[in-house]
Amino acid sequence: MTTVDPLLPMKPFFRVHEVAEILGVPRPTVYSWARSGVLRVRKVGSAVLVARPDLLAMLGEEVG
Repeated sequence: MTTVDPLLPMKPFFRVHEVAEILGVPRPTVYSWARSGVLRVRKVGSAVLVARPDLLAMLGEEVG
């Protein structure tokens, strides 16, 4: 079990504003990471989503 994983809401995907809040950065930073390939995102309609494993990777947690 990871340290951060139990503290995150149990959901498979997070919106950019949620990721920004969790990581303590502004939303433009999250979008910048997505554009540069640092953070993998998925577009579903107009929503930009980050999968839970990708968020955990940004937090330095082991996934899997």
